[in-house]
Amino acid sequence: MQKTIPEIPEPLTVWEKVEIYTSDDETKGIYISRIEDFIDEKIVIAHPDFIDGHTRLQNLNEVLIWVTKSDAIYQFVATIEKIENDSKSRYVLSNPKFIRRIQRREFVRVRISDIIEYLPVMEGTSVENGQWRKSLFQDLSGSGVLCEVSPDITEGTYLLLRSVIFSKLGIKQPVLARVCRIEKVNNGCFAGIEFIRKDVFENISSSVSEKIKTITENNFDFLMQERLVSFVFHHQVELRKKGIM
Repeated sequence: MQKTIPEIPEPLTVWEKVEIYTSDDETKGIYISRIEDFIDEKIVIAHPDFIDGHTRLQNLNEVLIWVTKSDAIYQFVATIEKIENDSKSRYVLSNPKFIRRIQRREFVRVRISDIIEYLPVMEGTSVENGQWRKSLFQDLSGSGVLCEVSPDITEGTYLLLRSVIFSKLGIKQPVLARVCRIEKVNNGCFAGIEFIRKDVFENISSSVSEKIKTITENNFDFLMQERLVSFVFHHQVELRKKGIM
């Protein structure tokens, strides 16, 4: 059985997991349930399991519902109702509205840590003889990473990256990237780093492209990015299934 909701390209299905949030602020309660049936335009769900938070579900209140689809995570508002019938309790979601796509796949991030090596591409230095620096990235998406870097790395710095995860996914290395932001946390320096795809490679400065052409052709294209996007997205889906996210 399925139910189609406007603005969600894939229908909702029986046994699909839903996340329930009592509000969108820091006091929210977080619950997980699964779809059991569809009756008269209503979505019947299993007894919601409490995961975290400070607010309990209230009968006939509006709640936020999150569903994870193959292309994105979607959110909508619905009224939750507990129905007592023949000594059995059922929960139904009705009047879904304010449907929106809250995350595109390429920007989905997961907290995952692994070794990454980076080589700065700087004026007056040779990348062929440059020293690779080792770090740990803190989170990963299809479009970039967050990792600790040396204090000499500044916003706008181009980097060459290599990682075991890239190897596992068949992504050709090194990958060209650019530091988009720097955050100083305690005594550390963390960089938000954006991968540069092959189709926008021609937009970077000629001095950078000349420096790296002997090391990489920057083959990080749409297909390579899609491998990374799929890895991150499905990793997040698994974490959600386990109730970790």
